[in-house]
Amino acid sequence: LIVGAMVQVDYTDTETGRSRTTGLGWLAGPYVVARLPDHPLTFDARLLYGQSQNDISPFGSYTDAFTTDRWLGEARVTGALDFPAYRLLPSLRAAHTTDTARAYTSTPGPRIPTQGVALTELGSGLGVEIPIDLRAGDLTWSSGIEAIWATTAGTGASNLASFSTGRGRVDMGLSWAPSAATLLSVKGFYDGLGLANYVTVGASVTLRAEF
Repeated sequence: LIVGAMVQVDYTDTETGRSRTTGLGWLAGPYVVARLPDHPLTFDARLLYGQSQNDISPFGSYTDAFTTDRWLGEARVTGALDFPAYRLLPSLRAAHTTDTARAYTSTPGPRIPTQGVALTELGSGLGVEIPIDLRAGDLTWSSGIEAIWATTAGTGASNLASFSTGRGRVDMGLSWAPSAATLLSVKGFYDGLGLANYVTVGASVTLRAEF
């Protein structure tokens, strides 16, 4: 059983026609990771709270600033099936997040009321890890695919009707462990398989050191 705390920082830049919104945000909170004794079943969960500072230019002529409050809760169960040359990792995941924009007064004068969005996702995936032995440490190639069901609803003044969608996601990554206490990983993903007009692409670099 491992209990810890984490901090995440993110930046977004969205353009729709003449409208542009940028934001710098953060999330922080506790997480827990647990594994059954003598069994490759792992459970991990996190509960994070944060805020974001945003600038919006709705017509390309003026820019307003506003703040949002955000919550993220996520839990995952992952198993492992070991074979001589690779490992399969089936998983189940559930996540719920909310992002609520505080009310503010726009440059032309009208008051923009509080509004927000809530998103719930359920995912079922299968990953594979292929280890590669090196003299300078262990190298692992990983990839996976996940089927995702998501439902979205608006809150406050947004009046966004609830809707549900299904889609697929693929992940790929490479991890290098020069020692038992150090891990460097590079990962990327493509999200939006089977869903028209929706694509999300991302990448991450992680360095983990144990003391």
